[in-house]
Formats: sequence, C-alpha cells, structure tokens
Amino acid sequence: MPRPTEEERRKWRSAWRADADTSVVLFAGCIRPEKRLDVLIESARDWPADRRLAVVGEDRGGWARCAELARAYGVDVAARVEFLGLDEFAAAISAADLVVLPYDKASQSGVLAVARRLGTPTAAANVGGLRELASQTFAAGDPHDLNRAIDTQLAEGRAPDPASDDHRAVDVHLLAYRRPA
Repeated sequence: MPRPTEEERRKWRSAWRADADTSVVLFAGCIRPEKRLDVLIESARDWPADRRLAVVGEDRGGWARCAELARAYGVDVAARVEFLGLDEFAAAISAADLVVLPYDKASQSGVLAVARRLGTPTAAANVGGLRELASQTFAAGDPHDLNRAIDTQLAEGRAPDPASDDHRAVDVHLLAYRRPA
C-alpha cells in the first residue's frame, strides 16, 4: 500500500477547498446507484459550515442523479469524477477526515480496507461485512443516523487500529456471507 506524503494530502485538501478548520467527509470509489451517494448528499443538507463533502471516483451510472440532487439541495460537492490510480486514490483517502460508505448492499469493501490501512476513520452502513471493520456504523438508507455516525466519529477523531485487519479479514469475509468462522 502506498503511503501518501504530506504534500499529496495537502494537494487534495486544497482541491477540496478545505483549510485546517474544515472537516472533509469523503465518498470514494465507483459511483453506482447501490452505493447510495444520494444518502450522503441528503445528510450534507444539515451539516455545519465547517464540514465539506468530497467525492472521488469513476462514474458507473450514479453521478448525474447525485449531482442534480446536490444542486437541488444546495449542497456544494468537491468532486473529481474519474478513475484514479492507486497512489492518487490512497492520497485522497488519507487527506480526508472521514470516509463514508453509505451502501445498500455489500459483502466487503476495498475502500474500507484502504482507509483502515491508512488510518483514516470510516462510517459505513450496517450491511454485509462493512459493520465489522468500520469506525462507526449507521442504518443503511438513513441520512439522520448517518449524521449521528459522522458527528460521533469526527468528535472522537481517532483513527482505527489497522493492525487487527490481517487477523480479521477472513472472519469478516465469512460473516458477510453469513457463514460462521
């Protein structure tokens, strides 16, 4: 896993127009309808002024609707909608204060694994194997519960301990498929 430099992190925060007093909440990865970026955009309607929504990833059929929804709600989204190489993707995740995975369905997530490895806190919908590795969880599809998880994690500010990932990876995968470890 590439370790982003401080300069790479600063470049992302600058692109997102986020200063040191701004918390960046990031949606990262392929933008598809079932990944529910729309729930994160809806939750952003109630955010304080010092919180910023950023999106990085390739559009796979979900971006147009979400961009329209953000405009309708007046939510400013700092978006880079394109495929990113691993180094750049990791730097974006490392630059965020929190990575959110509002998915409807998932057995596991590469985004969650990268965020944990880099020490970036996460909030994930309580589906599949996401709940076992996320820093915070929330009820899938519920923007109010998502805001509770975001507020809680940003107040804690602690990064997860990635040391346990290697030991838990197989167990989490089996749990996602509802098979005992």
